[in-house]
Amino acid sequence: MDKKLYFNNCSYISDYEDWSEVGFPSGVIGKGLPDVGGTYCAINCKSPYIVVVPTKDLLSSICSDKNNKYEVFRVDGSTKQSAYKGQDKIAVTYDSFSKLTKWITNPKRYKVLIDEYHLLLQNVGFRQEAIENLFDSLKSYLNYTFLTATPIDRKFEPKEIKDLPHYELVWDKTRKIYPIRLKCSRVQQTLLRIIKDFENNDLYAPNNLGEKTLVRELYIFLNSVTSIKQICETLDLPEEEIKICCATRNRNRLLLGKYQIEDVTSPNKKINFFTSKCFQGCNLFTDNGLVVVVSDCNKDSLVTDLSSDLVQIAGRIRSSSNNCFSNLLVHLYSTSSKMLSDNEFEDLINEKKKVANILIEGTNSASEEYRIEAIKRMNIENDILTVKDNKLCYSELKEMFFRYNHNLRKQYINGITVKDSYGNTIQKTKQIWMDDFEAKLKKIAKISYKDLIEDYYTNFDKSYEEEYPEFRDFKKYLTITEIRTADYTKAKLIKIVEDKKRIDSCLVKLIEKDGFYTYAYLKDGLKRLFEAKNITITAKASLVEKSTFFKAEKTTKGSQKGYFITKQFIFK
Repeated sequence: MDKKLYFNNCSYISDYEDWSEVGFPSGVIGKGLPDVGGTYCAINCKSPYIVVVPTKDLLSSICSDKNNKYEVFRVDGSTKQSAYKGQDKIAVTYDSFSKLTKWITNPKRYKVLIDEYHLLLQNVGFRQEAIENLFDSLKSYLNYTFLTATPIDRKFEPKEIKDLPHYELVWDKTRKIYPIRLKCSRVQQTLLRIIKDFENNDLYAPNNLGEKTLVRELYIFLNSVTSIKQICETLDLPEEEIKICCATRNRNRLLLGKYQIEDVTSPNKKINFFTSKCFQGCNLFTDNGLVVVVSDCNKDSLVTDLSSDLVQIAGRIRSSSNNCFSNLLVHLYSTSSKMLSDNEFEDLINEKKKVANILIEGTNSASEEYRIEAIKRMNIENDILTVKDNKLCYSELKEMFFRYNHNLRKQYINGITVKDSYGNTIQKTKQIWMDDFEAKLKKIAKISYKDLIEDYYTNFDKSYEEEYPEFRDFKKYLTITEIRTADYTKAKLIKIVEDKKRIDSCLVKLIEKDGFYTYAYLKDGLKRLFEAKNITITAKASLVEKSTFFKAEKTTKGSQKGYFITKQFIFK
């Protein structure tokens, strides 16, 4: 059970005298609120400290803080061992912590703070080796603390954390946030509409005093560089108005083209985009900035953890910046009921364990030379496995990662599960003056069936077919003119498609090979087949003109009128 520590009349962790002098106790600390100076306390207490953080942006933030009493030695992938001179205050990334540990002659003299430790689980999917090395390296230290504002659910904690003392900080101050939740059928289309209104100087939101205020800056948290590029190009947004903070990988640079990747500490612009590398720990300052969070359960990278990521994002614009929209957050999200049940998920995990045991037994019993080559060729990303000393091993960390992600996706089954997943992590404060703004956003989010079909036919985005499977048949059987004639009514369109399928099934029986067929033959044959199949459509020879399977050209043969019909292999 967590030990509760009450921080009454405190604004920051360093106001707690016991910790401001010597730093944190060993264990796991849920600090309760973002923006309370956890890393600042470690850097400015009297003890030698190593602060371990998830991103280089956080390193920059810590090392450039002008309020630090001590100089901070920065360690990342580019830092050389020769630069380490036994400094007392060190900030290092998760990935470089094991490298730093090898340089230190006496690690036991340092205390270690692992900041934003909930990311140790969230990031297993793409930095498993670094996280496993971090846990291994911690064995060299006597005192280490895991810190976050949004603790991992105890049932998902890695074994290296589970048995440590747990502390919960309780504050008498709270930050009131009102999240406007907008369920969207097409999340990106809704975001585009909000940005259009913003660009047209027509996006007004209630400030903290309830006054209608023009939004001058947008802070959009969207974990997809591809989506950011699509939005910028679709709206032809000027480069000088856009700030994009994402990983500085070559792929991202090439993808964004003329839009530059910027450091989180660079000056704000009109529209500011942030991927998950900035969801926590990075400090942003503005006096007029509306936060928009985008979650799309149809894309794995866009599934925002409502119990942790949302709280972290809400704390990015610091309370000290006097943001007039500090009480407001807009959350755009989609839902899906197509998820594994708990029983189905357990069956999947058991199957993964079975496969893991087979691979471990089969590979590790082979010669070392064969084993090394076999492991090189394996893709174990979706298996409960890791590699240690050139051997496959079961990974409890990976299993917890899969369990966490299953639990995460369950948050997006429907609007009720989304609402419940907020829990008490955000203090919701409904104000009557929010109603007009919320109603405006809901109107923006309501995209018609007509808009969806038009966009599908214009851009032919196949992702529509996952959410609207009937679109596949529409594209195959119906022209956009036919769709417009039916007033974009879903029931009418499905009926027309079904009729066409039935007609085609009858025509296939009538038309055995390419050639000339009279009107009378086609009409009488269709009438007979329609009656046999209880099809109520009026039998006419001209129905062949609407067939997806055949191409029909009117012609005459002697005195007989009819069609020359050929098989059509390319569907509409």
